[in-house]
Amino acid sequence: MAAPPNTPTPAQVEATNQALSDLNFLQKGLLTNLLKQLPDVLDGDEMPERLLYGEYDDRNGLQVASGENHIGLLAATGRRLVFVSKLPIGRRKVYEFDYDDIEQTEWTKGLMIGALTVRANGRSEIFRAPNTEVEKFALYLEDRVD
Repeated sequence: MAAPPNTPTPAQVEATNQALSDLNFLQKGLLTNLLKQLPDVLDGDEMPERLLYGEYDDRNGLQVASGENHIGLLAATGRRLVFVSKLPIGRRKVYEFDYDDIEQTEWTKGLMIGALTVRANGRSEIFRAPNTEVEKFALYLEDRVD
């Protein structure tokens, strides 16, 4: 039997709403189901500060057509980065990166989709999202990690 989902604290709801205010209309619409996953992933006193909806390449930067990439939500909290991906039918995937483990961040713009690269624990983790969203998230993250 699955554990009941955690109920977000009022502070988490407020922090999530504030983080959502930075996103465009399309991004907000796509995040609805993923936002329900956050309370189960975050600690009770942990608040999302920035959100990014996009694709996470969990094959260390190798693009493959075998479904290894995951569409989901990248949340920056006061302590860490957390990526949550959940298919309508299937398991939730969670990847987390403590800020202390992040060695470097960089971002690039593409034609429409940008890439945020996070180097942590000797690996390069790549997140793809619309250019403007990647830029805002990356600038926040650079200030957080430095």
